[in-house]
Amino acid sequence: MLQLDIDAVHQNCDDNFDKISNIEQTIDRMEKRAIKANMRIFDLPEHEDESANENSLKTKVVESVLKVACPNREWSPDCLLDTYRIGKPGDYNRTVITTFKSVDQKFNVFEGRENLRKKGIKIANELTSREKQALYDLKQKGKKGYFYKGKLHIRSDNQENSRNQTRVYINAKRKIPNTNEQMETGDIVSNATSQEIPEMVL
Repeated sequence: MLQLDIDAVHQNCDDNFDKISNIEQTIDRMEKRAIKANMRIFDLPEHEDESANENSLKTKVVESVLKVACPNREWSPDCLLDTYRIGKPGDYNRTVITTFKSVDQKFNVFEGRENLRKKGIKIANELTSREKQALYDLKQKGKKGYFYKGKLHIRSDNQENSRNQTRVYINAKRKIPNTNEQMETGDIVSNATSQEIPEMVL
């Protein structure tokens, strides 16, 4: 009888775990839809006048990011629904979160990502809370990874060494106070579609 009770408890725990997992996956999908037009911008120079004028940062993003990435398109602050920096002010350029009016506009900018790299600016898709936490937990273990098509990939030492040899990053002024702040970007596949662009790497 006792064994039957224990088995029943185990089964109940498994059932509850599955329910919780399904709920978490549903929340994650909902969050993905909510942030699909969001983009993170790294190493965009920060100035005090941004806080004095709410349109100042939008204008800076248009001039220093959108027009650099896609100089042949017409851009204006009206293309952006919201733009703000995250993290506490300090001796580094805080990450910018910007929301486009359409997802197509965001991926047009991704197509000109190499132009931004030449200016020392990096961009990445926004991640869900679950994905940010996964990367943060990975970093606590001394590892790096990135999300590609919704799956977490852990970088090997060989990948990291090759990446460091082919690309220079400006990391000296970057801090990571919490999971919602400074994170490094992932690689982008040449001629990638909107569904093939990797998300952030930490």
